Amino acid sequence: MSTVGLAKVKAQLSALLDAVEAGDEVVITRMGQAVARLVRDAQGPQPKAAVPWPQRPNEGLRQLAERNHRSMQEQARMMIMRYARLSRSSPLDAPKQWRERFKGRQFPQLISDLRADRYR
Repeated sequence: MSTVGLAKVKAQLSALLDAVEAGDEVVITRMGQAVARLVRDAQGPQPKAAVPWPQRPNEGLRQLAERNHRSMQEQARMMIMRYARLSRSSPLDAPKQWRERFKGRQFPQLISDLRADRYR
């Protein structure tokens, strides 16, 4: 059971309702005096069951590796490579950037800029 002042209830009502839904009881006070009590409705939704924490930290990786018929090391390497591949920019991004850079410029001006870049 937790005791909460009225100002905190106004600021954090959603979080307090989540706590009550999980089975906690909240007493609301005004100037130190208990005014109200928030309890979970008996007919309302039941608290969610906690998801069991794996006994070993690498259990999820081990299960994934078994399912894909790989070693844990190979599965981790594949996941890192997939992440690196997906985080790279698209090959179409470079032309889009060049188009934005050259938008509104005349062709002779572009040629002179390219020549100046070549000789830098």
